Amino acid sequence: QMGQLQLQLDLTLTTSLWLIALSGLLLLALRETNAMPTLLLVHLGFVFGFFITMPYSKMVHGLFRMLSLTLFYAEAEDAVGDPTGSE
Repeated sequence: QMGQLQLQLDLTLTTSLWLIALSGLLLLALRETNAMPTLLLVHLGFVFGFFITMPYSKMVHGLFRMLSLTLFYAEAEDAVGDPTGSE
């Protein structure tokens, strides 16, 4: 059950990325036309949808990893000075 839910969320994220890419290219190609405002609204809607679904997919791993590394180096610096050894 949980694996099926994760698969659906990952598929939603992948579909969102494709829609963002395609609408962005279409927006670039038609930027001098009267369709620009509507296409921009559609494109930004896809981007918003992507950011809404991102925390529920595997993409959140990148954020958590960055935060954990930042915390690790901050704590190491507090404990021993410079954790990289380049004082």
